[in-house]
Amino acid sequence: MALNQFVNKIKTHGIVRTLLYSAFHVVRPYWRKFWLEPVRKSYSQSGEDAIIDRILGNKKDGIYLDIGAYDPYEMSNTKRFYDRGWHGVNIEPEPGRYQKIKQARPRDINLNVGLARTNGVLTFYDVEPAALATFSAERAKEVERMGAKIKRTIEVKVISLASVLEDQLKGAPVDFCTLDAEGMDLEILKSNDWKRFRPRVICVEVSNEARENEETTETFLTNLGYRKMTETYEYGNPLNAIYVDQR
Repeated sequence: MALNQFVNKIKTHGIVRTLLYSAFHVVRPYWRKFWLEPVRKSYSQSGEDAIIDRILGNKKDGIYLDIGAYDPYEMSNTKRFYDRGWHGVNIEPEPGRYQKIKQARPRDINLNVGLARTNGVLTFYDVEPAALATFSAERAKEVERMGAKIKRTIEVKVISLASVLEDQLKGAPVDFCTLDAEGMDLEILKSNDWKRFRPRVICVEVSNEARENEETTETFLTNLGYRKMTETYEYGNPLNAIYVDQR
């Protein structure tokens, strides 16, 4: 963690939580290298792929949709399933990371686009650390205040979630959709036609939820008939939530 990030973390979380957080990030690579990946076959940020697998009954094959795919290995909610023989669609707006995903996932459909409620072009903020990159100008300013660096901005084509499900998957049932779009998650969910396309399981980031009195991903998905799985916190990760279709 860079010094300015460390100082900002102390201001927002306190010295004890910041030290614990820092220690966790020192140990985490070894925990992942020697236990999670080789033994548990889990590549997610905090075991979300294993939870999704249990919910779906450890299916031998299926279809996934990875929005904000980021990397084919690191913090991937879909690698566990791809290695087993699953396939799906990976969406990554940053050209360099898209090429890496395309090379590693030849069995998948890989799209170098973003998602939004209307088709067009949006400004993409390429950030260091890369996991914080976003289409949201507000989120970009927020992570910059946290100590992240905006490396560049690029114009990227955006399409709707409904068009991906219709044009790329031809309406085929999606077993799970994983979504990490740094402040754009609710916008993306609203770009779907929920009467036609309903992934059975949805894993979505909730750490950047809306402010008080504004709609959240949880209220949106709950109103659509999805139920939040409390076991998502089994691995101590408050960043993501997993929802299961109840209809």
